[in-house]
Amino acid sequence: MAIGVPLEGLGSVTAAGGVQVIYGSSSGLSATLAHADQFWTQDSTDIDNQAESSDLFGYTLAIGDFNADGKDDLAIGVSHEDLGSIGNAGGVEVIYGSSVGLSATSPHADRFWTQDSANIDDSAEVEDLFALSLG
Repeated sequence: MAIGVPLEGLGSVTAAGGVQVIYGSSSGLSATLAHADQFWTQDSTDIDNQAESSDLFGYTLAIGDFNADGKDDLAIGVSHEDLGSIGNAGGVEVIYGSSVGLSATSPHADRFWTQDSANIDDSAEVEDLFALSLG
């Protein structure tokens, strides 16, 4: 289960956001079995980008096998992400699944997508709120 905590503060960074992941076990959800729970932020080790005030990382979430490897991956909306001087352009952080749960490095590095990413139609503009909805 992925639980968005978009107003999570990280030190002096307010409303940076986070995502709590609790894995299932044969007895239901467990923070320790079969995988320890995880708490992801834009300041987590190996995550692209960095936490900024009012990013709202985790405001929207989508789970799916985005790379067709048989493991669930997690897309995390960061709708209020600023891209340089483009305020609230938005972005999507994708963390891929592995045999031991979500991993930002193995078997695939995480990806951060915006409307300015290569081969994405259109371009980022102020208040686009890219990733305000995921599905």
